[in-house]
Amino acid sequence: MSSLFYLTLESVGVRDFTADHAASHLGKATGLITLIRAIPFQAKERQLYIPIELCAKHNIKTEDIFSGKTTPQLQEAVYEIANQAKSHLDLSRELTASVRYPANLALLQAEWTDQYLLMLQKRHFNPFDDTLRHNTMRQRLYTLKNYYLNKY
Repeated sequence: MSSLFYLTLESVGVRDFTADHAASHLGKATGLITLIRAIPFQAKERQLYIPIELCAKHNIKTEDIFSGKTTPQLQEAVYEIANQAKSHLDLSRELTASVRYPANLALLQAEWTDQYLLMLQKRHFNPFDDTLRHNTMRQRLYTLKNYYLNKY
């Protein structure tokens, strides 16, 4: 995901080490969120991309995931992944505090990542919750607000 943010920065003419560093962390956060979002779709195909070490640490049974069953163990693993994503997102936002205007536009994706993390938390880190699959008007409005406030 980071390479897409690098390309976006390049397309708006930003060549700045701090902006690239922020894009790197935003890419990591977005990639981790994509991993969580993909769990229900991968489960239908009997695929699992959660790291094996994390599955072993939380005693996750793959058959529970493949059947679409939410267990406390899965929720703990998703929480751990989401926590890492939030750390990367926060670091990315810290780094962009000193970045010029066009870089903020290129990194607006952060708002979607942050909104998904908030929705996931409200649903107790259940990746199978149907409401997580839909983009909400609220996400769009926050993105628009940040566009006009020149921040992300």
